[in-house]
Amino acid sequence: LALDRPAKLYHGVGSGLRDTRNPYLQVPLHVLMAENDGKESLFASVLNAVQKPEQNVTVEQLPVKVSTGRGTALRITHGDGVDLVIHCTEPGMTVRLADYPGLQVNARTAMIRFRDGKAAYMWCEDGSVTADGKTLDAGRNVTGKVLSVDPVSRIVRVAWDHGNAPAIPAGRRLMFPDHVDGVYKVAKSVAADGISVITFTPDETVRLEKGAKVLLSAWAELL
Repeated sequence: LALDRPAKLYHGVGSGLRDTRNPYLQVPLHVLMAENDGKESLFASVLNAVQKPEQNVTVEQLPVKVSTGRGTALRITHGDGVDLVIHCTEPGMTVRLADYPGLQVNARTAMIRFRDGKAAYMWCEDGSVTADGKTLDAGRNVTGKVLSVDPVSRIVRVAWDHGNAPAIPAGRRLMFPDHVDGVYKVAKSVAADGISVITFTPDETVRLEKGAKVLLSAWAELL
């Protein structure tokens, strides 16, 4: 856990609803809360950083230079290389790291894996990242609202905030930020006049209502 200032930590365990296919399954939910003086806290936690738990893993918080807002950057060193994970509090920010002069992040979240000092893998969401002369651009997130819901047929109609309906390929997931179980897998999507008619996969139990906020995350990766 990396914090931007000293804080008191609380660890809580409760039950949470996380499996839409079995809504009565009680799943243990571990919650870590950081408390300090002020209106907000900025922190990051690393969970299961590597698949092999016997590997030695170190986590460092790096100083960042931001154009606006706030950002945090972690350097995670493990047996497969070094990962940089950068997160920004506002869209459209520019983040630079003094330790990596060739790196520039203009994304909400970015991850770059270095092997032998070279960028071997890049991933970003809601923006772009440049490292080692290579640029990855994911585009921008798209938001909208639910117009209607047919839970039996697993169909929702969505109006998008900026007019044009985005292309949503089968297999992508839509997020509904105001819902605890707010991630649904798309089976197909048909768009017309700025409205998308979206059918979710048969394994989804749709518990949405008219007016719910919708987020289509724009992400990309470069191997």
